[in-house]
Amino acid sequence: DEGGRRARLDLVTTDALRVPLPWVRPSAPGASIADALLLGARRDGSPLKLWIPGDQALSRAGTNVLITGMTRAGKSTAGRVLLAEILSRFDVQVDLIDTFKGAQFVHAFRGHPRIGSIITEPDDAKRYVTGLDDLIRQRTEALGVGGWEQWTRGCTWMDGTPMDLHLVHIEEAQHTVGRMRALARAAQGGISAGVHLVVSLQRAVDDNLLTDVRQQMAAVWAFGTKRGDEKYSGLSSEMISMGAAPHQWEAHHPGYSY
Repeated sequence: DEGGRRARLDLVTTDALRVPLPWVRPSAPGASIADALLLGARRDGSPLKLWIPGDQALSRAGTNVLITGMTRAGKSTAGRVLLAEILSRFDVQVDLIDTFKGAQFVHAFRGHPRIGSIITEPDDAKRYVTGLDDLIRQRTEALGVGGWEQWTRGCTWMDGTPMDLHLVHIEEAQHTVGRMRALARAAQGGISAGVHLVVSLQRAVDDNLLTDVRQQMAAVWAFGTKRGDEKYSGLSSEMISMGAAPHQWEAHHPGYSY
């Protein structure tokens, strides 16, 4: 075209996702959390990848992650796959919050050396989220002294010890912390400190999750929804107007997602 730009169009004649893909193991055990996470496959068979921390050299911003979907659409399984990938990396610490399902979701991760806290009580979850303000402040101060504008692979605390990326995974966030202002502050200010959120819930509506939190979720992984609920999937209105329709399979094809 006039601007020298090129477009690519992939035509998929068969549904590569109709037969479930087995998950075998993490894609890169021992690698850095700064490297790509492999979450599955796209419809055309290409790998579905996610990067969580930013990379200034590549002009890539860091991200928080929002996972949405109705019951039995595959949301919780996807969360476990994502956590398995994350926990296989050497420079990350993960805290888990699930005050609704309790041990059902978090049990598989108990005792993992990369797990910091596992929180299943509502009051404990609220105290933890409130405490993220202090954690972010401590980390940004250390990064500033070291000359880092954001968490970067190999960055350290002021005493020279390695600073891991800190990830907070919140299951069924609507039940306890989704509308806390402290969660909004963490979503807005945590990324530069290497504090990232993964928030999972069925419907991303204001009654469940503050708008200020939703707006900071640059990565959205949306599974099947009920018809009429696609606008609560976390997908942008632009994507929905272009044809994104997670309601078309509801929970009939667990694992299908945008």
